[in-house]
Amino acid sequence: AGDAARILALHALGGRSRAEAAGTVVIERFFDVLALLLLFFVGLPWFPEVTWLHVAGPLAIALLLLLAGAVVVLRVYGERPLLFALRPLGRLPFLFPERVEALARNLTHGLIGLRSARLGLVAFGWTVVSWLLLAVSFWLVMLGFDLGLGPTAGLLAVVATGLSLILPSGPAALGVFEGAAVVAVTAYGVGRADALSYALVVHAVNVLPFIATGLVVLNVYRGAVARARGPKRREDGHVSRRALGETHRGVGVRRDSGGTGDDQDDVAQPADRHLEVDELREPR
Repeated sequence: AGDAARILALHALGGRSRAEAAGTVVIERFFDVLALLLLFFVGLPWFPEVTWLHVAGPLAIALLLLLAGAVVVLRVYGERPLLFALRPLGRLPFLFPERVEALARNLTHGLIGLRSARLGLVAFGWTVVSWLLLAVSFWLVMLGFDLGLGPTAGLLAVVATGLSLILPSGPAALGVFEGAAVVAVTAYGVGRADALSYALVVHAVNVLPFIATGLVVLNVYRGAVARARGPKRREDGHVSRRALGETHRGVGVRRDSGGTGDDQDDVAQPADRHLEVDELREPR
């Protein structure tokens, strides 16, 4: 749901097509998983023994192969592979071939992070930095609970909760996030009750500020839109009243000048009938 909301927000606020916005979301998710796996393998010597190591290894290899293949295909063939993959959509009654071509072109432009090595490396670098900062915040919450754990525990908790977001879940990944955090913290010998308390608090710390900030931003944006539309509505109202006044004046002028409109003909017909009756009444 969050990714869909971001696509609509980028389309409405940034003026980008939905296909291009979807491409940026795909790149972001891909870089997120790849950065988390990189941090996991870098911190592996300092992590306790975890049972899901045999899953992370094949997943990392598969993502690297997929990344290499996507980069080669997009750099060599451009939008043609996507156009070939999306061409069956042109059989739908509401999608014309021209629209499918525009869809492939916009989606390719949204995947520019895979076509440009410089831009892709910069984006991936900032992605790694963002996850490291989040790991610091996870560790600071651990200090508040006095769990006696080091910064690498915060990194493991971030990797576990971040990778858990791949799984289908409800709003804010409620339940899935807590389960992954409990698995990461209990690996250090922390009790399940303390681990669950920590998971609930760290989840609230990572969700509630965004909700509060989102409400403020939406209210500010709504006020800005209303102020921008106000002068235009007043201008449209003045133009409409001016046009209506000119219309009334035009009708009055035609009636006063004895125009030949339909209304004038309807008024003149009874007078013609009275003249004909008077002529019949005159004695011969």
